[in-house]
Amino acid sequence: MGVTAAGNTFIPSLLTHAGLPASQASVVLSVAIMVQLPLVLYAGKFMDRLTSKFLLLMAIGISLFQNLVYGLSLPVNVMVGVAMMTKTIGIMLMIMINLKIVSSLGPASSQMRALAFAASINYLASILFNAITGLLVDRCGYAFAFLVLSAALVMAFVLVVFFRLPAGTDQKLFS
Repeated sequence: MGVTAAGNTFIPSLLTHAGLPASQASVVLSVAIMVQLPLVLYAGKFMDRLTSKFLLLMAIGISLFQNLVYGLSLPVNVMVGVAMMTKTIGIMLMIMINLKIVSSLGPASSQMRALAFAASINYLASILFNAITGLLVDRCGYAFAFLVLSAALVMAFVLVVFFRLPAGTDQKLFS
């Protein structure tokens, strides 16, 4: 989730750098937040039915698509559309998948500690990826920075394909 945190940090400045006025960039981000509401409201329809691995690959795929659009310097209206449709959905999916995987890995008595540990790792990854992305933006530009984030997501995707995860379809966390 460090990659998505870096994306969230740099998407507003990327949009203004691409020519979108700051006032419009903030509206885009507000709309992006509203787009995640159906995902949260209807999570019970799919989160318990789909395997953890499939959901994780889907979330990584959404983030990869988003970062590739930014990294390929597509027109600003394309970047705006992608930001509105995918920015917060990938993040919300990752949060729910994290809960699903942690709850299926260990006993209920240690799940809160496991979630706290996962959150701590996430915060550390966010700090690291924000620092690296900021450095890349300063030295090489937004396109290169988002392509590097895309490469990290490709590596994560490949790792998840080969990594064993509990299915988590036997739980009823979201329904």
